Amino acid sequence: MIRLGIIAVLLGSLPAGAATAILNAIAEMQSARELVVEFRAASAEGWKVSRAALFLHAAKGAPPKRVRVALVDGRKPRRMRAFEASPQPQGWVKVSLDAALVEAMAAGRGSGLAVEQGKVRFHGLDPISTQPYLIVEGNPR
Repeated sequence: MIRLGIIAVLLGSLPAGAATAILNAIAEMQSARELVVEFRAASAEGWKVSRAALFLHAAKGAPPKRVRVALVDGRKPRRMRAFEASPQPQGWVKVSLDAALVEAMAAGRGSGLAVEQGKVRFHGLDPISTQPYLIVEGNPR
């Protein structure tokens, strides 16, 4: 239900010619330090991304003010960057991402996103109702 409300708000604020895509999680790997999530990014392939938000559900701990995220591109260690996070209803956390990060993932220069976990732990693919997802706004080229 929360996803539908967020999508309705985003769709109502799009400029002419813009589009919105929801990128669903398709695979995940979780450790004590990080959650790695792969997304079905083909629907945003080739887009000029204007905004992107990662939605995570807190399984344990208080929602953080900042979340460290990196593109999963095969390199270790990952170059994590901190992004603003805001608590949402029902335990969700919205992380406002850099558009270039999502463009790179959609273009195939990365297979997903790594999210650092510390005092807060995020849900992966189970249960299905709390899976991570991305909402991407932009212009298809």
